[in-house]
Amino acid sequence: MKRCGGDELYRGKCVRGRRVVVLDCETCGYAHLHPKPSEKVLRAYYRKQYFTTEKPDYAKKSGTESGYQRLVDWEKIERIETDWPALRILDFGCGPTASFLKNARELCDDDEISAMEGYEPSNKAEYMQPMGNPKMASWVLRIVNRLELVSFMPNLIHMGFVLEHVRDPLDVLKQAHKWLLHGGFLIAEVPNDGSYLQEECKKPSQTPWWVSSPDHVNYFKNTSLRRLVERAGFKVVEIRTTFPVELALLLGCDYTRSKKAGRIIVEQREKLQNLWGASEASKQELLGRTIWCVARKEI
Repeated sequence: MKRCGGDELYRGKCVRGRRVVVLDCETCGYAHLHPKPSEKVLRAYYRKQYFTTEKPDYAKKSGTESGYQRLVDWEKIERIETDWPALRILDFGCGPTASFLKNARELCDDDEISAMEGYEPSNKAEYMQPMGNPKMASWVLRIVNRLELVSFMPNLIHMGFVLEHVRDPLDVLKQAHKWLLHGGFLIAEVPNDGSYLQEECKKPSQTPWWVSSPDHVNYFKNTSLRRLVERAGFKVVEIRTTFPVELALLLGCDYTRSKKAGRIIVEQREKLQNLWGASEASKQELLGRTIWCVARKEI
């Protein structure tokens, strides 16, 4: 195995106080912490800390931008052009809320989805979760903690903010490629961290708020995400971005320091995304807050 090497993008403290190095790795083809945390460290971190110590209110906060998230999820789903009679969706790394699956169930007609399950390896056990909507009372969502427990072969795999967290994102994508039916689709979304806009907004003495260890192991751009997805065997159909909320920082609305400013962003983000997603600007890598990719496993 080749050793990692390349230019340092950042050396110093991250937002969690640890001293880190972010390497623009020529070997891997994307930026990542150097050295990367071990698999053992990451497994223990997500099983014991991430949703309890680091983000105990994750489920509660994830609902504060439900309108914005539904809009982005719909943008993803409507770009899938397929002859499949119905979608069989696996949310790979669904987290405790499985919001993509819930939004898909709400946004699609009953005959457009035939199966859905969530896979979340940080869970200690398999569990069932009600969909939480009166009109979907008969739907109970199954979430498993081992990939081999998934009960069907999907034709759509969604990875929302997964690849930045894992030690080997190429291996994760290869697993998804193997599990996906021929002709099926992958949708992968990652933060666009270290972008031109973020660098412009950051004060010289400020710690980059997007550098976080050990949870954010990898850092992607449009080109590096595309390259990684293609290396895993997929054909990239389209890459888009979400509205660059960092623009608010340039206008004096510092949501990184002010709760009031944060509430303003939450209130306006859905409207701004609606305009952004409908425009060619959503293909702009230099500005977008997150990058999402639609790719296909060819027949």
